[in-house]
Amino acid sequence: MRKYILISCICACILSLIVGCENIDSNKSDVDESTKVEAQNENAIDFYENPILVDNEDLKISAVNLQYKDNAGMIELIIENKSDELISVSLDKLFFSDKERDAHLSCNINSNSSANEYIYIESITSINDFHDKIEGTLNVLINENNNQYDFIFKG
Repeated sequence: MRKYILISCICACILSLIVGCENIDSNKSDVDESTKVEAQNENAIDFYENPILVDNEDLKISAVNLQYKDNAGMIELIIENKSDELISVSLDKLFFSDKERDAHLSCNINSNSSANEYIYIESITSINDFHDKIEGTLNVLINENNNQYDFIFKG
């Protein structure tokens, strides 16, 4: 009888050790996930009030946030086409405090609709690069009329 009690106690101890190790691993996983979320927040800047880059009777373009990842940056835009025509929007460079950066935006927005689009920016070293003055020129094609809109805002 004593052997059975001793074996049961040993099994219970081993089982509690196994369960304890699994809890430590699951807590470690939770910490890793929260660290990832914090790191994502360190690599993005949401605007309190979205800067408006263009606003007229045909078009409204606002910046939503700035993002950094893998030596590149993105500016998320909301583009609203208020006209009855298809609108094409493009951009090929930006200036960060008078330093030229290659940037890419090319999209079509259907009539009377809106879309989230991104300006992709090369050679960004950190999220801090966005804290400078950002300026550029958007090329907008509406019904075969090409218009250019200069904008400037602070990241």
